[in-house]
Amino acid sequence: MNLNLPTKPRTIALMILGLLLFAPVSAQTVAKDTVNLRDKHKLRQAMYESNQEAFPPPRRNNWSLGVQKGLSYVSGDVRAERGLGIGVNLRRALGHTFSLRGAVGTGYARGLNWRPNGGFLFNHAWNGTSDNDINYIQDATYDFVFYNYRMRYWDANLQLVANLGNISFNNREPKVSFYTFAGLGGLLYRTDVDARDAGGIYDFTNIAGTDPQDPDNRRETLNSLRALLDGEFETPAERHSNRRQIFDRTLVPSGIVGVGIGFKMSRRVSLSLEHRVTWTGDDLLDGHRWEETNTLTANPDYLQFSTIGINFRLGKGEESLWWQNPLSTIYSDVRDLKRFGARKDKDTDNDGIPDNRDKEANTPEGVMVDAQGRALDSDGDGIQDFRDKEPFSPKGAEVDKSGVALDSDDDGVIDLFDAEPNSADGAQADAKGKTIEAGGVVEAAPEFPIINFDLGKSEVREEYYPDLYRVAKMLQDDPNLKLNVIGHADVRGRSKKNDQLSKMRAQAVVAILTDIFLIEKDRLILEGKGAESLLVKNLPGIYSKENEPLHYLNRRVEFSIVE
Repeated sequence: MNLNLPTKPRTIALMILGLLLFAPVSAQTVAKDTVNLRDKHKLRQAMYESNQEAFPPPRRNNWSLGVQKGLSYVSGDVRAERGLGIGVNLRRALGHTFSLRGAVGTGYARGLNWRPNGGFLFNHAWNGTSDNDINYIQDATYDFVFYNYRMRYWDANLQLVANLGNISFNNREPKVSFYTFAGLGGLLYRTDVDARDAGGIYDFTNIAGTDPQDPDNRRETLNSLRALLDGEFETPAERHSNRRQIFDRTLVPSGIVGVGIGFKMSRRVSLSLEHRVTWTGDDLLDGHRWEETNTLTANPDYLQFSTIGINFRLGKGEESLWWQNPLSTIYSDVRDLKRFGARKDKDTDNDGIPDNRDKEANTPEGVMVDAQGRALDSDGDGIQDFRDKEPFSPKGAEVDKSGVALDSDDDGVIDLFDAEPNSADGAQADAKGKTIEAGGVVEAAPEFPIINFDLGKSEVREEYYPDLYRVAKMLQDDPNLKLNVIGHADVRGRSKKNDQLSKMRAQAVVAILTDIFLIEKDRLILEGKGAESLLVKNLPGIYSKENEPLHYLNRRVEFSIVE
């Protein structure tokens, strides 16, 4: 049988240490689910699977490599046209919900206005600043131009991805996942315009004059412009003089937000559709920032990117954490409980112990059992309580088939306490079983047992049941005997609370004598003395380990004969 045990020495050492620290986990306990776990977590998984740990260990933080391609465009002052972009990303799970993703990409965006623009007095691409040969201001023929641009960019950013789709109440492994993301990075871009051809600046006079409000005229205007422009984008667009330039390109910090939807194709491959918006605070991504009144526009430009991507899971593990439903473990455990509860033979004798753990599967109805389904034998005499006529015989006493302690000479003193277990028939015996000679003195009755209690408790410990049996036996043998049942407390705590606790202890003892041994209640006089009568005196009123056994002697119930 292959137990899939880890082989690394460090891991084996950790598991041995864990087995020493957590004794309930046997050497044969091995995690069943090891595919998604690191070696250091396999011991905890084994404890979880054996119901000794409430929470499972974390799964592997998977990696995923993605490639994206799509349409990029700028939301700005110039009508956008479709551009293309590509990118790659590397994603690592932080958990089932969040993951980090680093992305780099490149692409271009274009734009072309169908509306003529006259506010180009300060635009460097059109007023001769970028190129002396391109100056539409000096040529009186032109009081308008048609803005266009091509922006090429490179970007890099780090994103926090929040997965919204793997927590499913209906599917073990969802096939579709919705997510959102945000991040910070940088954008390196260069924008150029098409302001001339080989013959010089363009002649826009034949294009102007159409009604821009008519959609057909807009389409006609754009078609005419595309026929006129050569698409070389030879002229640098206006740029910021105070922004950092790298290789004749402008570098700006960026922030991005986006949404996406993923489609799981297999355990290693998924597809994604995303849209993201990149904000830079820059108004020259489209090369234009001037109103018709030659004043600056109010809003910056945004780079938009809509993509389709393919993603490949890397490394070990069954699947990426963002595809794993964190509720599946809970649902699996609930299912197992349902199956267990639905078994027809789950508890044949109806004693509360399932048959697969019941060592007495035919216990009579209503009989109390231990954790292994065996009928109780409280006094350990080999006779189960439901058949034992004395279920609390003194420890060590020999009993008959009915569980009654033996009294071989029938003198009223059981053999365990009988100093003369072979007294003559009919002879009178004292409390120790010794024959009373004519004119002899009867020995005093044995002392009553003392019942001690745990700190702050009033429950009678099971070890004192045989002592209470002896008390009950004395009461049963002498119908005229009445006893004082006196409860006590130690010196710690408020006196009012100690008085109440001592009385509760006496009540607990009386309840056992009356309910279990059927002693008449009027033969027991209950009293609580608090901390008035201490066996061990002068103890400090604070807790200390060395004094605890002495305080234990003071927490007691005593018996005395009612005169």
